Amino acid sequence: MVYEITQDTAGQERFRSITSSYYRGADGIIIVYDVTNKASFTQVKDKITEMESYCEKTVPRILVGNKNDNDNKTNKVISTDAALEYAKESNLLFFEVSVKDNKNITALFNEMTKLVLKQRLEEFEPIQNNNITTTRIDPKQTTENINKKKCCPT
Repeated sequence: MVYEITQDTAGQERFRSITSSYYRGADGIIIVYDVTNKASFTQVKDKITEMESYCEKTVPRILVGNKNDNDNKTNKVISTDAALEYAKESNLLFFEVSVKDNKNITALFNEMTKLVLKQRLEEFEPIQNNNITTTRIDPKQTTENINKKKCCPT
């Protein structure tokens, strides 16, 4: 079973002081910008810098362009190619979605879940059976030792 919690601060300044704690405990990070708003895309750089200062380099990260719906085709100011190039330079995966049209949302969260689970499995891979030492305990010996240490006979 996978349990996901999404923390959305919507880039608001009043949440800035708590975002560092979100980053520290994150298993995956999705940075979202508005494809119809150039300032939104410009702020992505700051978010990536912030993210890199607070979380492990191994945490899966995805850049997401939202509002990629049919109503906004003419209003789109950030091209898919420009965003994809930036994502590659920043070592991020890239998705374009439309929350309004429910386009690519499931694929986005499925990909993030897959990446987080893969990361978790890789963390446990180094532990192998040949690295584990075992000690055999003889219950009779243990009982005899306990009886010898008692100060009063039973």
